[in-house]
Amino acid sequence: MQGTFLGKIESIKFGLFDHSKLGLIVDFKFNTCCGISDITNLIWDPESIKVDKYTNWTEDDRDRAFAEIMRYISKLLSEAKVDDITKLAGKPVEVTIDEFNSLKSWRILTDVL
Repeated sequence: MQGTFLGKIESIKFGLFDHSKLGLIVDFKFNTCCGISDITNLIWDPESIKVDKYTNWTEDDRDRAFAEIMRYISKLLSEAKVDDITKLAGKPVEVTIDEFNSLKSWRILTDVL
């Protein structure tokens, strides 16, 4: 199912994913039976995963990633004109799915808000 689809944010969560990653998880629904999730804005949870000689990143890398996620959330809240992440649920979106049935991109439809 490749292409661009109109839909809505079905649910959104900021929290732990797979017991070791912290960040933003967004579920989309479009058409009557189809949906997809965005789990790309996640970073290793500092309480679960510690930097050691086997990690290929540093605490500074993790801090930069956290800052990027927070800026991204701030942008989403501003675009949707809401002050709470849970209020993003139900907002209209445009979702693009690639030829591998993977989420390529999505955006809030600010022009219809």
